[in-house]
Amino acid sequence: MDYAHGEFIRKARQEYRAIGFILCPAFGNQPVYFTRKGFKHLVFKDGSYRPINDQKRRMNLLCKAFYILRSGKSFFSMVHLWSFAKEYDDKEVIVVVEQIDKRPKIFLSVMDRRV
Repeated sequence: MDYAHGEFIRKARQEYRAIGFILCPAFGNQPVYFTRKGFKHLVFKDGSYRPINDQKRRMNLLCKAFYILRSGKSFFSMVHLWSFAKEYDDKEVIVVVEQIDKRPKIFLSVMDRRV
């Protein structure tokens, strides 16, 4: 990892930590926490760094994740994983929330795909 990449990760981690949580109406205004696990998922895949362009793309999608979680009223679930999706321009932005047992719900990931 070069200096520029390290600086990008440091700044992104600092901004991510500042989020804390977002109240989500789809969960009866329960908080969705933005934890270390979610940040790690944005930066790593299978134990290795994601390509820097993928990391930057996901970090830039975070603002859309906030909006989707704050305004989301419906979701689908798969064993304590929920996906929220909303179309922006020609892309669908998907936010994934996780809950293990009765622990708090946490932000897990954000991604986009062409519609």
